[in-house]
Amino acid sequence: GSTESPNSTLVYYRGELVNESGNFTFFNCTFEYGDGINLQYRGADGLFENNLWHHNDFSCVGLPTSCGSLCSEGVRDRFIRNTVHSNGPSIGYKPGPGSRKDQDRGISDGSLVQLNHFYDLKSLQHDGAHVQTTTNSQNGTVIEQNWGHDTEKYAFRFDRETKANATWGYNGTMRDNVVWNTNGIMVKGDYHTVDNNLAFDNQNGVSNDSVDMVVLGYPGQGALGENRHTKVNNNFIQTGPSASRNKEVPLSAIQHNNVNGSVKENLRDPDNFDFRPKKTSKTLTMGVGPYDERSQQGGGMYWIPGRQHVTATMPVPPNGTFTAQCDAHLMWLTGYYAVSHHVYFGDNVQSVKEANVSSPEYRVDMRMPSNIYDPGQLKSGKWYAWRIDVVETSAEVTEGKTVLFPVKGEVWQFQCY
Repeated sequence: GSTESPNSTLVYYRGELVNESGNFTFFNCTFEYGDGINLQYRGADGLFENNLWHHNDFSCVGLPTSCGSLCSEGVRDRFIRNTVHSNGPSIGYKPGPGSRKDQDRGISDGSLVQLNHFYDLKSLQHDGAHVQTTTNSQNGTVIEQNWGHDTEKYAFRFDRETKANATWGYNGTMRDNVVWNTNGIMVKGDYHTVDNNLAFDNQNGVSNDSVDMVVLGYPGQGALGENRHTKVNNNFIQTGPSASRNKEVPLSAIQHNNVNGSVKENLRDPDNFDFRPKKTSKTLTMGVGPYDERSQQGGGMYWIPGRQHVTATMPVPPNGTFTAQCDAHLMWLTGYYAVSHHVYFGDNVQSVKEANVSSPEYRVDMRMPSNIYDPGQLKSGKWYAWRIDVVETSAEVTEGKTVLFPVKGEVWQFQCY
């Protein structure tokens, strides 16, 4: 077969990117089982929302090291609520590097990377990260409320070249992210903000001795003065933050109220995607990590990243788990068009499947953005079933009232112990 690079979908503006030159949108698209770059673009203010990238490019033939399946040469990208998993290249997503003219004028070219779910990034290329942010794309970039897990690569990274007198990136923000089973979080450069991240079990790199959060500095493995003005606050991490990759070295950065140690022991059920602090954990009132007291009670809101569907998805506890806690709350990724959700719960799968709002299994109509239901104390060893119906607003109006209709969800099951 041919070893030439495959063709890709190309959205390309050839002028300068100083002002508006884009405003294009990719919404609810699926990019799957392709080879090479799926999508390559150059423009400003591109919106990528609610898309899915999975199982792409397992040859990496002719693929630039600075690109993944999505290759950005734009400015001010908005990468929101996408799911990216099981792709071959070393980078899950790389915000665009911006225009030199914009940089010289001091205009922020930064991108927004928000509420995305990244996992299972493969190791067919050296280096990389779920989100790789290079020197020229860091100014003004915000990486927030993402989950990144299950890869030998870094999860989220502000990068620079590894050489003497390398140019640094500045003024990036990483906040409220959850990172596990990766090579951790890496911050190079200066004047960054790194707040309220949660990171644990991140010794998955090739060296197997990485720490959960690295903010390079001197002394350590950073350059003299690197990250001296970076602010690192309110992070809850198992190891670090450290100025070195493979051992804990005190930071040169400005830091406050970071907690490290036994992260998983202080979380409700991290093995089943519940990353909230336990009610008995001192961290609950310390303001560390990405989930605060508003996510603690039934009727509250627990943010879950990734692509939304017409139906509710991403059940917490996950469908089929037999290790749920017996004081578990039921949580889910809300339907895209939902105005509320009907909650059904019981111990008989068929009864829950057939239930309607007149059935005893019907529990509550929960208005958006609430997605936490408390079923009460459960019995150890017992299986439970639940269902979430998405209630949408229709275009039909009857007697002056907008008609609401439910989209029936699948039945999920779990066992507590």
